[in-house]
Amino acid sequence: MEIYLQAVGVGFSLFMLYITFTQFKRGDLTSKDFGLWGIVWVVLGFFIIFPQILDAVAGRISVQGPLQFLILMSIAFLFIVSFSIYQKMRKQERKINSLISALALKKENQEIDLEITENGKKQL
Repeated sequence: MEIYLQAVGVGFSLFMLYITFTQFKRGDLTSKDFGLWGIVWVVLGFFIIFPQILDAVAGRISVQGPLQFLILMSIAFLFIVSFSIYQKMRKQERKINSLISALALKKENQEIDLEITENGKKQL
């Protein structure tokens, strides 16, 4: 039974590595993102093929078993990814706000220029 679960896990890792590669080729992922996610899927596949490595690591840090260790590492990884996404979202929000401000100022200047040319006076 364990070999079937390992086969499914390795298949999942390879599938996700393929999806990551296709996203990179389409330009949806940067090389940095591709490298990060590629490493994640390869390491996951490696741990699925060699679960005894997780036994040794889990024993050293006093975790009850390799599955609990993997779950804790997954939760930590999700927190890191969530924080990274939050930072990128805030950065994009600041860029959008400055773009909106610049467009509003440009529109205001165009309206002032239009009023000046309609009156026939140019005081600027």
